[in-house]
Order: sequence, then C-alpha cells, then structure tokens
Amino acid sequence: MPDATPGTPNYRITGALTIRGTSHPVACPALIAPRQDGGVTAQACLDLDRTRWNVNYGSGKFFEKLGMHLVNDLISVELHLVGY
Repeated sequence: MPDATPGTPNYRITGALTIRGTSHPVACPALIAPRQDGGVTAQACLDLDRTRWNVNYGSGKFFEKLGMHLVNDLISVELHLVGY
C-alpha cells in the first residue's frame, strides 16, 4: 500500500480459503516489517462469515428460535507470523 504510514498495514494479502470443499477469495490488510535479526514479521486481522463456506450450525440466518444456542456467524482471525 503506497500510502501506508509507520505502524499501519502496508501490504494487502489475497488468496483463496477452502473450508469443507468450498473455496472463496479472501483479502486483508497486513503489516509486514523487517526484524533486526534479519527476519520478517507479519500481522493481519481478518473477519470471516462462516456461512459463506456452508458452515451453518447454529446460525440465526438459517435457523429460527435458537435462543441461547445461537452461534455467531462472524469468525475473527488474527495472524502474527515471524520468519527467519
């Protein structure tokens, strides 16, 4: 990302995520930076709607009157990778 400032995402990671045989494109901003020891760190956060991959168990989109058995459709994923 050419307009990135220090400490903000400076790359966009894209790819395909396959869950239970269903694939969809995903993309998220990431902060990638060199380390003093010559390695690289990468951090990214991504929110996924699990129902796009047919993971419907306990979803209020597909089932009524779940009450306290309702399962949130949104899954938040945080990545912190270190490479040497």
